[in-house]
Amino acid sequence: WLGVLGTMALLAGPQALTGLVILLLVFVPAGLLGWREKNVRPANMDWPRVGLTALGTLMLVGTYFLRFPQGLSALGAVLPDYLVSWFEFPETPTVYMGIALLVYQALPLAFGIVGAIYAFRENYNQGRVLALASLVAFIVLLVYPFKQVTDLVWVVLPLWVLAAQGIARFLDFSGEQEDWLAAGGLTGLIFLLLSFAWLTLAGLGRTLTLAPESAEFYGRWVVTGVVVLVVITATVLIAYGWSLRTALHGLAWGSIITLLTYSLAALWGTTQLRDQLANELWHPSPVGGQADLMMQTLGDLSEWYQGQETSVEIAYLTESPSVRWALRYLPEARFAETLGVNELPPLIITEGFTTGVEQTASYRGQSFAWRISPDWGLTQLPPDFISWLLFRDAPTQAEEIILWARADLFPAADQLISEPEPVPLILDEEDAQE
Repeated sequence: WLGVLGTMALLAGPQALTGLVILLLVFVPAGLLGWREKNVRPANMDWPRVGLTALGTLMLVGTYFLRFPQGLSALGAVLPDYLVSWFEFPETPTVYMGIALLVYQALPLAFGIVGAIYAFRENYNQGRVLALASLVAFIVLLVYPFKQVTDLVWVVLPLWVLAAQGIARFLDFSGEQEDWLAAGGLTGLIFLLLSFAWLTLAGLGRTLTLAPESAEFYGRWVVTGVVVLVVITATVLIAYGWSLRTALHGLAWGSIITLLTYSLAALWGTTQLRDQLANELWHPSPVGGQADLMMQTLGDLSEWYQGQETSVEIAYLTESPSVRWALRYLPEARFAETLGVNELPPLIITEGFTTGVEQTASYRGQSFAWRISPDWGLTQLPPDFISWLLFRDAPTQAEEIILWARADLFPAADQLISEPEPVPLILDEEDAQE
């Protein structure tokens, strides 16, 4: 399995080398610090067998079962591409990494820190190595220019293991029944209070855009602060009336249930197709826009003009691969760099208002948001952080695609076309000189 999985990881691209660098930066210092288990012997590897499985995986997977031999060149380009990526301009702002870790991974982050504290306090080598792995991975991703938010998986995986070890500390239910009844009551109280605070913040996110200086705006902040104070007070009273262990168990399980509910809600929002999907940091950016709506419009126009949804002639003046992919099932769609003087296809697709089609009276255009990405300004932070945190409501920018339809495709076309003679759409240099 080492040969199979290792080869597939290398075929995945330069990002696999990021994980290899992180592993080297973790295990070398861990060995020097004596954090490796001394009584564990490394297994004897059958290296010839590993090499044969790696070669077989490379020939089958790398060439798509010998159908595309040129796929083997991808393996040779992994190391050069990775080295070049260290000198490229960063596409993902560094601040996104911290926000994504805090907002989307609150549960493993909080209890991963708890697990790391126990590991260092009790000299638990495995936990210390996991804590070092999370820290080193996060630092590497901060300085690596070609990072993506999804690369945080190198940070989150050891954090989840540490969080599991930290949560396991609170699974000891030995003790008096009264203590656990008090801990259970504190757990329910904390969950209800934190849920109420979350709903209060939800109202704050909506009133912020309406009346940021209103009494309701400040009142919701006061209520949220009072809720946090009540949680702290209840925990202290349980510790004073019963025991510190009972109070810590109630606080831990109340926080676990609350953070788990929040994490599931954030995960669900990331997987759904919605208007604010572009503002989800864990979702690849930019996201697709109104491609389905444009294709539906194309089908309606084609059916109106030709009687079939795929038979109308389309000229697209854009080299966007996504546009070509969307039009792959339309046999009459063709790419054109420019259109001649007398070329008046029924439908034209362009990027923005830069092709001259808008200057003619023979066409009517409709814009579609093709790709959408966050537009958070120079600070790379949402202008209204509370609204983004609760509803992912933040400014976005869209790359537009314009669908131009010749006027005679519409009813009462003679009333739409003001000039019977065709007007040149895009002039070549020779035509312009004439």
